[in-house]
Amino acid sequence: MKPRSSWYWPFVGFLLMIIIGLSLIAVKDELAAWKRNKERLATFDRIKIGMSEEEVIAILGPPDHFMPAGKIITPAWWHSEDDFIEVNFHVSEGVTSKTFLKDPATKWEKFLKRWEEFSKPCSDAWELLREAF
Repeated sequence: MKPRSSWYWPFVGFLLMIIIGLSLIAVKDELAAWKRNKERLATFDRIKIGMSEEEVIAILGPPDHFMPAGKIITPAWWHSEDDFIEVNFHVSEGVTSKTFLKDPATKWEKFLKRWEEFSKPCSDAWELLREAF
């Protein structure tokens, strides 16, 4: 059996460190998303039917989208990276309905999107190096 060259084991160790590091980053991101989702759902649960617009805005903050006043039912939407909240207000009755939706993108789709964002600077650097030489 041929002896392995001097770079083999350091290279294998380097690859293992990269794999473990990427795994830890993925786990950390998933835990952070789970925590954000749990906190956001707890905030959503504080909204009760009959609350006024001001009470809901005090809980969720200003909405991302709000239909103009003057209609009988006025919807408002709050978006975040992981979820979507819709609250419908009646002119005189306050909150009439509320909806909480999680992001439908799978973990794999989110990973691929993050990978594309991460690898873009690397591919740009390679293109610059190719052009230089």
